[in-house]
Amino acid sequence: MIIVFAATVFLIGATLGLRFKVFILIVPIIIGLVAIVGVGIASGNGVGFILFVAFLGLTALQMGYVAGAVIGCFALKPRAPENPSGIVAAEPRLYRRPGG
Repeated sequence: MIIVFAATVFLIGATLGLRFKVFILIVPIIIGLVAIVGVGIASGNGVGFILFVAFLGLTALQMGYVAGAVIGCFALKPRAPENPSGIVAAEPRLYRRPGG
């Protein structure tokens, strides 16, 4: 069950890393900590286990974010359209004759 939790949080972090800046992690960290502590207390787990799961969740979220950011930087195509010929187009200049 712990592995499924860590993998799910990792994938959530990777999804966030593909699209958002690092400050987006503040919200899932707060929501995750509240949920982990709430479920841990409700199920009668000890403080040590709750801290372990919280540490695991936060670590998996951050590692997933880094993996998603790396994939977003290097593996995805740039969004700007490219000229298939590889030639950079420039604005045409009007020819002006010297003295005219």
